[in-house]
Amino acid sequence: MLKVLKKPSSVMISIILALVVVYFAKDAKAYTEIPAKLYLSFLQMGITPLIFTSVSLAIINIFQKNKNGKMVKSYVYILLIGAILVSVAGIILSLLTDAGAVVAAKKEIKELIEANFSNVIEITKNDPIEALAKVGIKKFLQDLIPSNIFAAFSNGRVDQVIIFAIVSGAAMGFFSRNQALGTTYHISLKNINMIFKKIVDWALSILPLGVFFVLVTQLSNISWPIILSLTNFVLMNVALLSVFTLISALVIAVKSQMGIFRTLGCLKESALIAFTTGNSFAVLTPLSESMSEELEFDRQSIDLLFPLGLGIVRFGTILYFSCLIIFLAQLYNVPLGIADYFLVVFGSITAASAASSTGIVNLKLLSIMAIPLGLPIELGLVLFAAVDTFVDPFRTLCTVFMNAGGAALAIGHKDMHHVKK
Repeated sequence: MLKVLKKPSSVMISIILALVVVYFAKDAKAYTEIPAKLYLSFLQMGITPLIFTSVSLAIINIFQKNKNGKMVKSYVYILLIGAILVSVAGIILSLLTDAGAVVAAKKEIKELIEANFSNVIEITKNDPIEALAKVGIKKFLQDLIPSNIFAAFSNGRVDQVIIFAIVSGAAMGFFSRNQALGTTYHISLKNINMIFKKIVDWALSILPLGVFFVLVTQLSNISWPIILSLTNFVLMNVALLSVFTLISALVIAVKSQMGIFRTLGCLKESALIAFTTGNSFAVLTPLSESMSEELEFDRQSIDLLFPLGLGIVRFGTILYFSCLIIFLAQLYNVPLGIADYFLVVFGSITAASAASSTGIVNLKLLSIMAIPLGLPIELGLVLFAAVDTFVDPFRTLCTVFMNAGGAALAIGHKDMHHVKK
């Protein structure tokens, strides 16, 4: 039963059923509200500790790979440049399409905000959609380092949790090189990470049920025209994610000195796994085998770089988060300055590094950018939850291929044992 529920097709079916129930039974919210709240609370219980342990372990891994410093350093530079590139691309395309403004112009959206989110949005007769006051980048940076780490966890300040994870991970990285204390703490952190992964895995094992309850509860007050109005936003993201995926495949083809079609044929199994599971880490073994045995990259180098990249840079999520924040700014008609766009780039990269492999769980991380920009995310969470599953396969595929392309660039010809035939 659980194996059936974990299939991506089951999540898609639950979304369709939720939409059908919302369409025909407007009072269904009364029956789904409590289980939806319980499910989200249980899921959130494991997410924040999982974010902390995952980011800390990724930082420790960087220190431990120091013996291959030159190649790892090149890979990190490539990942950083790629991350900035996809974030900027997402911002530019979002500005060109102006999808948020199109949705904001709809009467149903204004009525929805007035009916459900008056506690977080300032409502007036002349201007029914008005964003919260900006916190400001200066204030945001001042509050970025937590004075009380327990308060950061209890208050759900994901940005502060990530900063604490980076600092503690760096400290543990120094210890883990040659001291027993660091090694012991590293092992303990891995065990804690596994515990909270299991808790989240329990929640995700019934994700179709959770998605059904949450969507029925959240979408009861949203009309079909609003849901359909997000079609352009979804198509925009899918198109841009696909472009970066194909560019990455082309990079792999050039570096392996194979043709593009042969390269795509070698990577089709990994692509299928990433697309159907939505889990980038599920492709580690098949991708390593394909790139080493068929495309003839050095297996040891691939095994070193690829897991490291997946742990710290999720390109598809970076692009998606950038688009989401610009969409929200357009939705609330909040003008953004140059400094705000820098914040979106930095925030999307940071938030994506803390994201889990399952897209719908990650939307809460938007608060890293939304808080300093004064953007309420409640309405965005409702809207994006309905379309996230359609974008997630392409997002995962982009992350896998761009990390593989970055690894191909970092390894270089001297680390390949390919002999052109």
